[in-house]
Amino acid sequence: MDAWERQDKEPNLWYDRFERFRLLGVGRSIEEVFRGESTAKVSKGQHTRRPSRYWYAAARTWRWTERAEAWDAGERERIRRAEANRSFYARQVRLRRAAKMQQDGETIHRSAKIDALTPAAARELLSAGRGLLVEGMKAERLEYGEATVITQDTDKLKVSQKVDEAIAKVYA
Repeated sequence: MDAWERQDKEPNLWYDRFERFRLLGVGRSIEEVFRGESTAKVSKGQHTRRPSRYWYAAARTWRWTERAEAWDAGERERIRRAEANRSFYARQVRLRRAAKMQQDGETIHRSAKIDALTPAAARELLSAGRGLLVEGMKAERLEYGEATVITQDTDKLKVSQKVDEAIAKVYA
């Protein structure tokens, strides 16, 4: 049984008051619970300003503070686990998207029939395929905490020259 659940032989009245105490959160106080209950009594013509000694005795007997702190700790852990799960599944989605981009880039390059295209169309198609492949690789590397800058500016020129050479061979 969790500490914040109703304890063996705990009167329902005091458990109900404890529940309100627990749900007040970190700044909780017996006085706040009392005021909430007292507000209802004021409308009926009954009113006292402070909780009686019975309130404090019941809170000690039924360990309100200890139980509420156990609740707080449990909630923090539940929230931490939920956030870890959300983060894990979001990462899996991003990795699948990165893999799909890479696959699409490879598919474009494998299935490209550049001899059936104009040089400009071939250059555009191969560039799009390379863009998907490179951006998918960068996204994947980013998820694993690896460097995403894997080429230098001079390498872009070399790739562009290689694409131009391949296109020139087809049309030669």
